[in-house]
Formats: sequence, structure tokens, C-alpha cells
Amino acid sequence: LQYSPLSFDPSLLEILTTLLNGKTLFLLDTKQRKDISFLLTFIIANNIERIFVPIAILNLLSEEMLDSHKIPTALREINCGGDRMVISEAIRLALKKMPGIRVNNQYGPTEASIMVTNNILIGNPDQWPQYPGLGEGIEGVELMVVDEKFEKADKGELLLSGDMLARGYRNRAELTIEKFIFLNGKRYYRTGDLVNRELNGINFLGRIDNQLKINGVRLERGEIENAIAQFLMIPQVAVEHVIDKELSYLVAFIPSRFNNIELKKYLLGQLPSAIVPNDFIEVSEFPLTSNGKINHRLLIENYLKQKNASAQSRLKIDSENEIVDVFKKVLGLSYLTDEN
Repeated sequence: LQYSPLSFDPSLLEILTTLLNGKTLFLLDTKQRKDISFLLTFIIANNIERIFVPIAILNLLSEEMLDSHKIPTALREINCGGDRMVISEAIRLALKKMPGIRVNNQYGPTEASIMVTNNILIGNPDQWPQYPGLGEGIEGVELMVVDEKFEKADKGELLLSGDMLARGYRNRAELTIEKFIFLNGKRYYRTGDLVNRELNGINFLGRIDNQLKINGVRLERGEIENAIAQFLMIPQVAVEHVIDKELSYLVAFIPSRFNNIELKKYLLGQLPSAIVPNDFIEVSEFPLTSNGKINHRLLIENYLKQKNASAQSRLKIDSENEIVDVFKKVLGLSYLTDEN
């Protein structure tokens, strides 16, 4: 199945790995790609054996399987990438109905030929970690974790080296020099991804450029998102840095019902108070980009629109109440509304 649009680099994996192995590639248009019910029906009707989808789409597909009681029995391999993998309860329940299913947690930037690591999940989904690691590098790929001084570290930025690296950015010499560097005579690509190295390999923590400094405290969005997700037992949360006029603060967008007081109390016990979000917003679902990733820009834009509309509504009500009070005094009435 070719789920990715041609503008998204995983489409090359879908196209080439299918056709070069003599298999049939099924195509989707944009409308079909966004219709989860249609997508599941399409996979089942065409006996599709392998798919590449973002983890957000796998979660939606799993929920659809459970709701519709339709299981794609021909499906053998699910490949995910593009976002940090989170194994939700829906994914566990749905994939338990598919014995022998294999899930690959894949990672790799365009600058390194799309895929450089692969962590294979097989067996009982109940035994899979909630946040599977990236695993180790595939053949011919060197992974190195460095600190701000480019010295090896257990936690820091992930660097990549190997024959799979791009030559650079066309007509962008300065960016090429910045991102493709030499250490000890070897060429590396700076991914900008924050990781740590543990016994199970490399774990993705977030983007270096997603680190923020608010109220003098440097923070990682992933740390806040993980704390909220674990407390509410949900697969995904989005914490955004909102700048509204002269104000700068954090907002957590949560696709689940929650008790604001209990959640905030829990977070204050887990995180420094300076990085606990100022606002918590319940959303029915996350807006997605054409590539199936969370549309962070649209989340913030919608939040600010709703906030400004609410503020204008309150201002209108306050003004109307003042006018009503004036007429009540002038007319000597004890009861009057704007309907009179």
C-alpha cells in the first residue's frame, strides 16, 4: 500500500521495496487516505500484506478495527516512522487479533536515505513497551550520541555516519556546512534529534529545537507530554509553546476527558512547577498534516482563535450588562434585559 503522498520521503520505501520485489502496489488519493473507515476496508478488500503509516494513523486504524470488528487478516507487516512510537491500548487489543503480525519502528531523516534504524516488535503485544526504542543502526550505519561539545554522551544529539548520507543541500552551502560536519576525520549528519542510549538501543526523546526556555527553565516537551500521557493512560498528548501578544506559555492538548485539578496536582508532583502547562485543552482529535503527523501549527492557531472569540464574547456581555444597568436606573425598573 502506498499511504504516503509523493512529497513525503517514505513514499520511496513504499514504491521501491514493493516493485523491486515483484509485488503489487496499491494507490490511494488524498480523500481516501484521510478516511480511516475506507482505509481499513481497502486494506481488507485487497488483501494488503504490508503498510507504512505514521503511529497516529496506526492508532486510528486500531480503534476502527475494534469498533467495526473488521480485522485485516492478510496484513503481515506494519512499518511506522515519522513520530515517536507509542503503543496504545487500542493498538495492543487490535494487534492481538492478528497472530504473527510484525511491527517495525523505523527511524531516519531524508538526509540519510530515509531509514537508518529498525526496531522489530513481534510476539504478544501485551509484552511490548509503551515507548519502543529506535533500536540500533542497520548495516552500514554508525550512530553516535554527543553533548553540546560534540563529545560522546549517553544523552544528547544523534549523529549519523555512513555511505547513505546525502552530499548536502542543493544551492544551500551554509546549511550544508552547519548540518554535515567532520569529527575525527569522519563525516556526520547532525539530526537535531534528542536521544538517549540504553540497553535496548537508542530512544527518541524529541527535537533539540523543540527545547524551550520558559521562566528561566530549559525544558523538553516530550518530558511533559509523557507525564500527562502516563497519568491519563492515553497514547498521545501535544504540548505547545503559545505566544499570544506579550504572553508566552505552555498549553497541553489532550484527546481525552480529564480532571483539570487532579492532572495539575499530579504534574506538580512530577515536574518543576515552571514547566507545568498553564492551560489544558480537551480535543476530540488532533488535526493532521497530509503526511499523517500532528499539525502543531494548526493546533495553536485554533486555540488562539477560540480564546480570542471567547474574550470578545465576554467583553460584549459585560458591555450589554452596563447598558442594561443604565436603562434600569433611568426608567426606574428593577428588572430589565436586552430583550426588552
